[in-house]
Amino acid sequence: GFGVRSVSQGKDQWQLSVSEGGDIEKPGAFLSQEGGKGVAYGFEYDSTKSRHSVADAAGLKLKRVAVTAASNEDGDDTDWAVHIEGDKGRQFSATSDRGSVVYDG
Repeated sequence: GFGVRSVSQGKDQWQLSVSEGGDIEKPGAFLSQEGGKGVAYGFEYDSTKSRHSVADAAGLKLKRVAVTAASNEDGDDTDWAVHIEGDKGRQFSATSDRGSVVYDG
């Protein structure tokens, strides 16, 4: 299952997070607002920490799949990263960098 946590210090400052089993060390997502500005968001998934394997569900034989994304409070600048590990040392990584994509594979 999943656990939900929330913190609020009034209507303009709050955070809501969801994670596997309520464990902050497990994959999850968050939404937050500070000082009445826009809402920031983030997501993190790592197959080595999760009970749910994206690779297995897709029928792929991968050692690890990790994905992260986070925005600023305006939601217009989202950073993300993907890391995939296969057999025999094969891997692929990509990340955003100021509107460009940087990768290694």
